[in-house]
Amino acid sequence: MNLVKELPSLKHIKNLPTALYTVTKTLAAYHLADAKDWKQVHSDETSRRQTSLLNFLMGLLTQDNKFKAICIDLALISKNGTAPEQSRAVLTALRDCKILLQEWRTTTSSMFPDKPELIDLIPDPSLIDITRMAGTMIEHDSCNTARAFGSILCESIKEEIAAKTNQAPESIELLEGDCHNHLRNVWFEHVDADFGSLLEDHLKADLGLIPSHLRVSCRLSELLIQADKEWNFTSNYAKGHGDQRENYMKRYHPGRYRLPIIRVAGGNRQDSSFEGALPLYDGLDELLEFTNECLQSKENTLQRCLLISLSSVEVIAQLRVASILYLAIVIPLRWLAGSTHTLAHRGWGERSMGKAYDLLHQAMVEIQANPPLLLDEQYVMNIFQPLYNQLPELKDYLNYYREEKLSNTMSSFNAEDR
Repeated sequence: MNLVKELPSLKHIKNLPTALYTVTKTLAAYHLADAKDWKQVHSDETSRRQTSLLNFLMGLLTQDNKFKAICIDLALISKNGTAPEQSRAVLTALRDCKILLQEWRTTTSSMFPDKPELIDLIPDPSLIDITRMAGTMIEHDSCNTARAFGSILCESIKEEIAAKTNQAPESIELLEGDCHNHLRNVWFEHVDADFGSLLEDHLKADLGLIPSHLRVSCRLSELLIQADKEWNFTSNYAKGHGDQRENYMKRYHPGRYRLPIIRVAGGNRQDSSFEGALPLYDGLDELLEFTNECLQSKENTLQRCLLISLSSVEVIAQLRVASILYLAIVIPLRWLAGSTHTLAHRGWGERSMGKAYDLLHQAMVEIQANPPLLLDEQYVMNIFQPLYNQLPELKDYLNYYREEKLSNTMSSFNAEDR
């Protein structure tokens, strides 16, 4: 039976991403216009092939009083990547949403002239109005360009609102703040750098004896990239041995629970170094055993580098400390940053994050004065315990993540074998 009637042309396939982009942006426009209130503007910048790409998200209050985040655009390309041009690109994207919504209504009207009730289902494009930005929170990264972008965007919004409402720009209120996920990543990027510098200084004589072509490093972030290339599946790095390691573990350690190596070779958050430290520390014996077996048959630069690095007591100690920091600090802060918008019923909002930071600062001061506290499980795993009464959801999540969350075994992905 011949099921294929016609194959799509190459041009059609290439046009599909553009069509999908238009559809998704039109749906975002629908949510913008239909929202009860606009609460938040968030942006972040990345780059591909030396081209600045800016994503633009908005937090909305829906008609049933639920907070919802929508993506307006994931790849805004401004004229030259500067803060003023990025600000202009964001406001242009907002105007584009209004145009798309109007085109949707016009097309629907022409296609279904005898069904005016369909038009009523599409919000009025006039509801996408810059004046609804008044009182919103502008959130961004903490780097200099992002801060400049946030300030310029605030001023641009105020000027446009003032021009429409005949108000003085200074009388229009807009809030501006840093993204709490970015803040956490900035902190842990510096922790990673300090760990690396401390170890490199401590091991300076030993590192000097290791041939430079092996590229042995003490930085967690670099160690995680090497581990990702070597032990993850080879879709990320063709010269790696992820498939062989998988087969080795299934053959010799079939009942071992699976903690996957974190994928960081294609880009990562700064705190991924600490997330990735846990699988390395936990599976260290098996990883070194496999790597040593490979080196018995053939020399490999990447494998030799990892064997040297992960055989160091100091590097192992660093992995242990990083794993503790991940479980004790990164996990709670990630949950708080990602769940704050759902905790209004607990009297918790964005400004409440300061309570968590105060507890973290207090704990770090105490650990600085008494370093063994970092290895005291009862102390370090309960840094945020004072928040549990106000946020029982946080306590429940941490108990689940640390005590109840199950992992697959090396030989099975069946739920009953976890």
